[in-house]
Amino acid sequence: ELNVLSAFPLVQEDGIEEDNKQILSKGEIKKLEIKLWNLKVKGNDVGSYTQCFQELALICTKFVSDENEKEKEKVDKYISVLPDIIHGNVMSVRPKTLDEAIELANDLMYQKLRTYAE
Repeated sequence: ELNVLSAFPLVQEDGIEEDNKQILSKGEIKKLEIKLWNLKVKGNDVGSYTQCFQELALICTKFVSDENEKEKEKVDKYISVLPDIIHGNVMSVRPKTLDEAIELANDLMYQKLRTYAE
């Protein structure tokens, strides 16, 4: 399980270290952005995908400058690699925030897995 936040300390725009934490270079941030854009769900493990996505998204905060566009881009990216069994349902609801998309994906995945178990 990847814990991005423990592996990489907080990034600060002003370049000042806080509490002796290392600041990420632009190159390191770029690598994390690439990881974020290439992130995939493994099997039906939406929970691990969600955790890793959120951690990377916190570090890679500059998707775009406009806050509404930033949120839309995060939602679109998050939904884009959800498993086929829930992807269409999540897309049809058109969640406006990442939190809405995550909650919906988790609920749908839980329902699907529960149905398979029965």
